[in-house]
Amino acid sequence: MSLGAQSTDPENKCGAFSARFLPPLTRPRTTPVLLIGFWDVHATESSLRFGNANKAAGADEVGRQIVRTGCALAKGGPTYMLLPTPYFPIQVATQLQRSLASDPDTPDITMPVAEVERRNAPLMPYFKQAESSCGVRLLDPLPLLCPGGRCMGSDGHRAIVRDEHHLTEYGNRRLTPLFRSIILDR
Repeated sequence: MSLGAQSTDPENKCGAFSARFLPPLTRPRTTPVLLIGFWDVHATESSLRFGNANKAAGADEVGRQIVRTGCALAKGGPTYMLLPTPYFPIQVATQLQRSLASDPDTPDITMPVAEVERRNAPLMPYFKQAESSCGVRLLDPLPLLCPGGRCMGSDGHRAIVRDEHHLTEYGNRRLTPLFRSIILDR
């Protein structure tokens, strides 16, 4: 989600949502804003375009827009960005269900945190720039979702990730400690 972003997919409603709800958040406010996005897909295969561009933006343009959006929102008031959550190249909950049906002792679905870091590397400098230049506070989900260097798609045969990247309610609860700082800083 960033200012001025439009999807190259005409069915996608995120651009309209961003155009409607982000600009008012750049005006003075005391309520914190938490910006969450499917960032890592834009680092590798963006479907966003900006301005009058007819094609999808590359990672550098997406990164510049992350900084622009973060700084614009930070001028309005307290602004947080959730850094990328793990992206799994499979439908985690569906795969888990299938695996458990054939083997109740199937191992949990995991992947190395290094894979997540590699995938997100193109955008990380831009998040850091938004933090250092504009005071955007970054919230890193990886310590909570990737203990011991393994990102968990499931834990104890319970899905943490619903599809490839959306967290289940069980997965969302793992991030509660990150959001305490937003509530307690007020």
